[in-house]
Amino acid sequence: MKEMEKKTSAKGDQKIVDLLESCGCNGYEARCLCYLLETPTAMAKDIERRMDMRQPEVSIGLRDLQKRGIIETERMPLKGKGRPKIKYTITQKDAIYKQLRGALATTIQDAKDNKVELNILFS
Repeated sequence: MKEMEKKTSAKGDQKIVDLLESCGCNGYEARCLCYLLETPTAMAKDIERRMDMRQPEVSIGLRDLQKRGIIETERMPLKGKGRPKIKYTITQKDAIYKQLRGALATTIQDAKDNKVELNILFS
């Protein structure tokens, strides 16, 4: 049952990733952002596991999103030794949803236009 839920979720994720890419995100950004839209605050390891990405891909995607001002980072202090953990937080969720709705509306309109053209061609 859990495996079936995971597959369904992955299909939904891919649709969101595709829409994000149509809005101008590169593949790494889109996959990281897809996760952060679901879970507004996360560690890189969380994104890596859930989105089936390698660590360098996650780092590139998060770096690019941070440069664009879409996410913020916060260093989490550790007790003792070790590298500090970094928490990533999405900052422009409403703007991203608005852009996604616009891209989806465009995709739907394009599909309708294609259907009309096909009907004319094959009538």
